[in-house]
Amino acid sequence: MCYSEMMEKVHVAIDGPVASGKGVVSREIARRMGMPFFDTGVMYRAVGVFVRMRGIDYMNEDAVVGSLGDMMMEVFVKEDKTHIFVNGVDYTEMIRENEASIIAGKVASYKDVRKFLVAKMQEIAKGQSFVVEGRDIASVVLPNARYKFFLTASVDERVRRRMRDLQARGENVDANELRRQIEERDRRDYTEGGLKQVEDAILIDGDGLSIEETVDRMLCHMEK
Repeated sequence: MCYSEMMEKVHVAIDGPVASGKGVVSREIARRMGMPFFDTGVMYRAVGVFVRMRGIDYMNEDAVVGSLGDMMMEVFVKEDKTHIFVNGVDYTEMIRENEASIIAGKVASYKDVRKFLVAKMQEIAKGQSFVVEGRDIASVVLPNARYKFFLTASVDERVRRRMRDLQARGENVDANELRRQIEERDRRDYTEGGLKQVEDAILIDGDGLSIEETVDRMLCHMEK
């Protein structure tokens, strides 16, 4: 199944909680389908990095929202990686730090931040086919996406995955603290951050499945 040469715009929306594996799964689906992968989470992380670098308290909603007018954000996809620049500065690597993830979870709960970024996501996505992952892709950003999935996993599994990823980047995080962060992020994402499974999205539980098995299961649903 390859959509790289189709004139019709095809969008695959993959939503799910933090550390559910949706990023790596989305990249592999994009690779197999011959489509680019758009990681919308980098945009929330970029806002987090931006306010941190400016010394703005990310817990202060008014201050964070007020700073958006000073952000000139450029996002482009190249070789299955979403690159992001803010005011000419490359944020692509900075946003992968665990602190950026923690701040992103909070700023994503601010209605005006989501509104600001959703408009940018829709503008980017309307130009071409994408595999798009995030929290509210199927419900808000691309409600008319052809394929919709909600990828989840247990907290235990997500803690293991996040620990592995952070250790691979040389970051050391206590497992208990990481669990607390993920559980707090879940609470915030579901109640304030727009995370939800729409009725026509296919639920995929990644517990006990390898990345390849998860991707195969999704592609099987699409082929049906």
